[in-house]
Amino acid sequence: MPTLFVVVIIIFAVILIVVLFVRSKIRAVSRQVFGTSDITQGLRAYQAAEEGRPRSLSNMTQIYEPMIARDFPDFNLKEFIMLAENMLLSVFNAIEAKDEELIMNASDSLRDRVINQIRELQSKGETEFYDDVKIHGTALNRYENADGRCVVTLQSSVEYRHYAHAGGRLVRGDSVHRQQVRYNTEIIYIQDAKLVSNAIHDNAIGVSCPSCGAPVKALGQKVCDYCGRGIVEINLKSWSINRFDLIR
Repeated sequence: MPTLFVVVIIIFAVILIVVLFVRSKIRAVSRQVFGTSDITQGLRAYQAAEEGRPRSLSNMTQIYEPMIARDFPDFNLKEFIMLAENMLLSVFNAIEAKDEELIMNASDSLRDRVINQIRELQSKGETEFYDDVKIHGTALNRYENADGRCVVTLQSSVEYRHYAHAGGRLVRGDSVHRQQVRYNTEIIYIQDAKLVSNAIHDNAIGVSCPSCGAPVKALGQKVCDYCGRGIVEINLKSWSINRFDLIR
């Protein structure tokens, strides 16, 4: 019997040593990573820091802005950034208020997308919230010029508390902690709407001068390279926000 007691004591002592060793290692790692031996406190501090740290942007302005300026000499990046940011804020407000009239600067397809989201929320009896929204910055991310249209993609770093309620209870998201996310916004300019719609079928990639029939080499071009006559852009003469996407 004394022998069994001794064995139990030894096992207990070994377990205690292992626990103390593991705890010591955890505290050492916590001090190294978080600056405190209390890992719970360290994790909370890390979460708080992450909540307040804006997402970095993929900023390709130096590459793409000169390309856009060649096609569109009047291009103003600051105006485009304001356009995109106002659209995002208006979409958040429209979804939360379930009011499509609040949507700003959106194409018909984007507006339809938001309207469908509002209707889905209504059918589920849910209300989606975007609280304490901050846009930390927006940068030029990409530029494409092909098949009768130009596409400027802007990327925004956004902070908010995003969640949904139904029947007075939380059903999605986190109403307490902030999120740091990014949104891509596509702004398009179509010089020839027919060309764009037919491009998939006939591989058309150019626009002709209405005076001499020579090909127009760049969208947004104001003067024909061959005859020198002014070029009037066909159908759509303005930029519109075509879509936005949440990216992590």
